[in-house]
Amino acid sequence: MVSKRYDELENTTNALHHPKLEEARAIKKLVDACGLEKGFDFGSCKGNVLTLYFKHPSFVHEFTCKYLQMLELMRECYKKEQMRSVLYFTKVQAKHRITKAQEDKNDTKCPYKEMAKGDFEIKVKNEKIRSLFEDIREIVKERQ
Repeated sequence: MVSKRYDELENTTNALHHPKLEEARAIKKLVDACGLEKGFDFGSCKGNVLTLYFKHPSFVHEFTCKYLQMLELMRECYKKEQMRSVLYFTKVQAKHRITKAQEDKNDTKCPYKEMAKGDFEIKVKNEKIRSLFEDIREIVKERQ
């Protein structure tokens, strides 16, 4: 299964040879050689670092678990397809592409309005417990 972005990019610039398009095709071939094309979203090469973005964290996990095998498969494809003129990298990293909906789920804002004021008296004599109550008081005051 080929990524929609690469299909659209190839269809719009069918006969043109744009450097970014050639780079995208080369990255796609490298990922296909590893067998992770189903979960691949897109890739970018900045400096000497090739970053592969996957649609789900399980694909990132698979890539990192089989990192040396994947590198070997990528090297073979790189040499076979003679990609040096198009793409050059010394390091490969895999990341999960976080979408806007996932960012909203991970938002750590307080889901409720704090009703307490933080104006309570601490009568504990033990210093460790007293410091814990003081931390609680500070948190309550911050959420006002």
